[in-house]
Amino acid sequence: MLFQRRLHFHQFFGKTRVTGSLSRQWYSKLPSKLADIKKLRSETNASMDLVKQSVEEAGVGNLELAREILKKKIVQRGGKLAEKSKNRTAKEGWIIQCISEDGRKAVMAEINCESDFVAQTTPFQDLARRIASTFLHYLPTNHSSYSVEATLKNEILKHQAYVSKNHEANEKDVSSNVSLEEEIVKMTSFTGEKVQVQRLHCMNARVPSTAIGIFSHGAKQSSPLQQLGRIGSMVQINSDLSTRKGLSNQIAKEIVAQDPSSTSELLSFRSLVDSEKTIKDVLGQSTILEWVRWERGGN
Repeated sequence: MLFQRRLHFHQFFGKTRVTGSLSRQWYSKLPSKLADIKKLRSETNASMDLVKQSVEEAGVGNLELAREILKKKIVQRGGKLAEKSKNRTAKEGWIIQCISEDGRKAVMAEINCESDFVAQTTPFQDLARRIASTFLHYLPTNHSSYSVEATLKNEILKHQAYVSKNHEANEKDVSSNVSLEEEIVKMTSFTGEKVQVQRLHCMNARVPSTAIGIFSHGAKQSSPLQQLGRIGSMVQINSDLSTRKGLSNQIAKEIVAQDPSSTSELLSFRSLVDSEKTIKDVLGQSTILEWVRWERGGN
């Protein structure tokens, strides 16, 4: 007997059930817990147990409430994990640099986690970029070069994350509705690892004749405005040359590669670009005002 277009009703433990191909179509239109879990999981990449709990507490078909419940659960779990991991060592991660579109302000930060596996993931690298973008936006410009103290760092971590839509396309940055502090807690919740902003340095080109250069070694998806690598440097030079920007980036690259202990030592080194010249020769009448070189996991 064919059942394609017929419905059959049977009494089963006192209840009516529907069978046949049309019944399968009818059931497929009903809200499904599994479908809700799958959708929420794909949206957030949160752990399966938290997603399942959130859907069950919200009720099938109530995804909006499930999202709110999940958000709270992620923060709660992240807070607990952060407390447990606060005394653990986090030496993996990245040196991340971010420079403004006009080249007048730059930030270098070290963002750490516990394993290279986590450091290599796209979510962690995106977090590092958001952290650098946010500090670039909020840090003051009243000094030409300074290390960011803990008090100021912690204050800015409470600000909303300043997200770059596409740094390579130079599109305008926008503020998210989540603080950097919450972003870090979420990352800890997802990875189970300690995540921290280890150190920060800011440079401001306060005089028209100055230019800031940045360079990262081992950079991933680097752009002129943002670089992420294992070793990074920032340098500020004073120059009357119209090509001062390109020169400052070249000097930053020399600093990363040659690891000088002082400016005078750097000036005596042979250039990697032209071995016939020293760095002093490359600079000509230009001068190095200040520079910073960091290695991931260093002091």
